[in-house]
Amino acid sequence: MSAETDTQDAITAGVAVDDFLRIEGGAATVDFLDLVAAYNVKLGPLNPAFVANCAAGMDSVRAGVAAARDAAGNWLAPLLRKLAIAVDFAETDTQLILRHYYQYMVTNTKRITSRSFTFGSVSVGGSNNGASTCYRLTRDENNFNIENTWAQVVSMICVQDQNSGAAKYQETFQISGGEKNIDNIIVAGSGNIGTIQAVSAANSQAYIQNPSFSQANGTAASTSFFDGWTATSGAALTQDLVNYYRDFNGDVTPAAAKFSASDKISQAFSLNNTQFNPNVPMFVRIAINKSVGSGSGGAVTLTFGDQTTSVSVAALAAGWNMLVLPLDMRCWYKNFASSSPVLSIEWDSRSSGYLLIDDVVLAPFTNFDGLWYAITSNGSSQSPAPNLINDTFAFTDTENLAVGKIQRTIWRTTGMYLPAAVSSGITWTDPANFTPSS
Repeated sequence: MSAETDTQDAITAGVAVDDFLRIEGGAATVDFLDLVAAYNVKLGPLNPAFVANCAAGMDSVRAGVAAARDAAGNWLAPLLRKLAIAVDFAETDTQLILRHYYQYMVTNTKRITSRSFTFGSVSVGGSNNGASTCYRLTRDENNFNIENTWAQVVSMICVQDQNSGAAKYQETFQISGGEKNIDNIIVAGSGNIGTIQAVSAANSQAYIQNPSFSQANGTAASTSFFDGWTATSGAALTQDLVNYYRDFNGDVTPAAAKFSASDKISQAFSLNNTQFNPNVPMFVRIAINKSVGSGSGGAVTLTFGDQTTSVSVAALAAGWNMLVLPLDMRCWYKNFASSSPVLSIEWDSRSSGYLLIDDVVLAPFTNFDGLWYAITSNGSSQSPAPNLINDTFAFTDTENLAVGKIQRTIWRTTGMYLPAAVSSGITWTDPANFTPSS
């Protein structure tokens, strides 16, 4: 066998030990934590003067078991350095090795067993005031599931609205991971708490000009009718100051772009000297309304750099509809970058009527516990209700603990992950399942 395979086999054997400690520690039919609980029950009838010392003694045993689990990094780190040597990497830092090895696995179509997450859909609070939702990106730039995260409930609650310190449509939410256990015998939630701000066209101004078509030069049939945008024709492109989706902080004259014929409007990112962070994905979406003008025929296409997404006009519901750049690898700079990147919106093959386009939202996702989140309005009515204090969103995620053992140990000890597959294409397999005691 090769040096790489030999080193992988050694890591797999170490992972088997780590998984044994996980199962016997807190996941077997009768496990270590069950026995500790039974011990503590037996302390109940004893003289209270002795109980504290007895409990403390068992706590030290528990701390030893937890330390054994935490020690996985002690054997994994040198094996990862050996793995780097086997595939001719110069890195010695564990995280740098794993970043390089991730790319090596992508290039050479190598995969480990996935943790098999089930990423839940958003749960919108039943008493929410805001006509909003939370979008979430769980895919990386190579379209692999992001697996350096927790199987937990992620909760968001609005803590600042337009009347308590935040701008309208840019409310502040507290985001929280699941409750963390007192040690790592059982890995539950992250216990982390952060903040996330809802996004609107105000955020887009860091990347493009005139994101809500509020500034127009008033020259009819002009390809430059909207400031910052260039139209292919412009002959039937006007501004609707009455029917628009929503305003944003600083938007003096809310408006929507009115397409009365097939046309395309574009804006080059060079106009704003726009810079993107390759390590932070972008959330991109526009609002479309065919109802006001009874628009029919063709499709609306949103282009963001090298990526496009479309919706047929026939498929649009009544009121305002959201067209979102798909939440996958297309959100990452590596995949939307181009030599002369533009953002464009096109209606082609129009039959009759007109369409309204508004509220171009272009903003970086917010990272929390490895995954990426964006909160914004998605209501179908004009001027959707903003979020208020105590509006909530939540996601519930689970994983299959019987698989993804190598991935789980790497994540738990380093915070990193490797390209993974669920069934076919796995080149580095998990250790065999251990049958726990009962």
